Amino acid sequence: MLGTLTFPDICPHFEEYENVDKVDIVHFWSCLLHNTDAGGGHPFEALALFVIEALTLPVSNAVVERVFSFMNAIKGKQRNRLQMIMLEALLRLRVHLKVSTAFNQSTKS
Repeated sequence: MLGTLTFPDICPHFEEYENVDKVDIVHFWSCLLHNTDAGGGHPFEALALFVIEALTLPVSNAVVERVFSFMNAIKGKQRNRLQMIMLEALLRLRVHLKVSTAFNQSTKS
């Protein structure tokens, strides 16, 4: 008969959390990844790796759309001869300035 794993069996640091709902999902799957059975094997390794990789996928493509919008604003008819390295540098500046400006405004309020 198979035993049932409980949350403290998977994550030995369970005492740190007052409520299971407050556990960081990446921490949980990381614990499951490193969980071993009696024989020293990792029975949930494939599942945990799959979920950890799935958690890295973006929820939407808004970031990509924003970068294309920035690129269209930078590389127009007047600036169509920009080298790739210069275009990349200008895009990085534009994206990072936008992010840092948004961050600074959110920390002031």
